[in-house]
Amino acid sequence: MLTPTVESTSVQFIIHAVMSGSGVSILPECLVQREVEDGCLAVRPIRDPGLIKDTFVVWRKDHYMTAAMRRTLEILREMKEQKLL
Repeated sequence: MLTPTVESTSVQFIIHAVMSGSGVSILPECLVQREVEDGCLAVRPIRDPGLIKDTFVVWRKDHYMTAAMRRTLEILREMKEQKLL
């Protein structure tokens, strides 16, 4: 099991920490493409990682919600109930 020693919401902070030799990180390849092309970082694919990332749906509270927005939330709730999310 992996236990993070540092967590950050700043992708640039994470990239610079890895580039400075402070450790490794798990990031989407598209976020480090430039650094990889420049030869500053190396990437290795993770096969069947079994990693879970919490993702949230957010919207502006007390703001009009369109029919499309309501339907999207409804579909997401149905998917959650079916354990598809």
